[in-house]
Amino acid sequence: MSYLDYYSLKEPPFANVPDLRYFYSSSSFGEAYNKLILTIENSKQLTTVYGKCGLGKTVLSRKLFNSFESAPDKYEAFLLVCIHSDMGAGWLLQKMGRQLHLDLSGVNNSDYFEKVAGKLESICEAGKHIIIMIDEASMIANMEVFEEIRGLVDFMADNKYMFSCIFFGLPTLEEKLSTNQPLQQRVEARVVLSEFPTSSVTKDYIEHRLRIAGLHESIFTEKAYQCIHFSSRGNPRLINIIADNTLTEGHLLKIKQLDEREVERVIIEMGYNTRMKSLFLDAQ
Repeated sequence: MSYLDYYSLKEPPFANVPDLRYFYSSSSFGEAYNKLILTIENSKQLTTVYGKCGLGKTVLSRKLFNSFESAPDKYEAFLLVCIHSDMGAGWLLQKMGRQLHLDLSGVNNSDYFEKVAGKLESICEAGKHIIIMIDEASMIANMEVFEEIRGLVDFMADNKYMFSCIFFGLPTLEEKLSTNQPLQQRVEARVVLSEFPTSSVTKDYIEHRLRIAGLHESIFTEKAYQCIHFSSRGNPRLINIIADNTLTEGHLLKIKQLDEREVERVIIEMGYNTRMKSLFLDAQ
């Protein structure tokens, strides 16, 4: 028997994957989502979204992308993900070319821009608003990539096309943008994600996820919620890790009502003050 059966759950409630069913619209995340929707409706050209590790940047980008995808007559959305820091000149345009289904075989790097820009023009002339979202943008190390983005933003702005670009990244992204003043000056909106401010918000977040997973009763005590909040400092990814391990601990000990003792045992076993702190809480 797994903890799913023991606690009558239909699925793991605290999996750290960008499942939009679990999107938490309260607190700063809902505010960030609404603000980003407004930046698009107001045709802001360049927006940055900053947040430390584990604060929900990726799920927020997927939530936005899903919203734009549901209105194909109005928006043409593209989601690019930076998976390493070795991206060089041509990366952005090549990725855009693939998503636009362009045949770029035999095309020189210098001609990528013309091909991609031409296709984007035709989309805009059809009355659509183009949105390019770049997740993990703080991994961009080559300044030529930022130059490609600036060139695309300038081209679309000069032609008065409806075009928006959104960066999602760690706070280090802001430092990188500061080295490219022309691009930084084009940032028209800035969103900063933050940790949950109180244990009551952490409690609401946990119970929200439990409800989605099929549980409609509280299995954590108030002191357990307070302990999870204090230990995680309101970081959603850490909350998920601690809560998931606490469910496992409760299942092993055959405890239906989980209190701070089970939470504290999990924190000690995980080496929270060393490993977890360095991985998430102090990441910039």
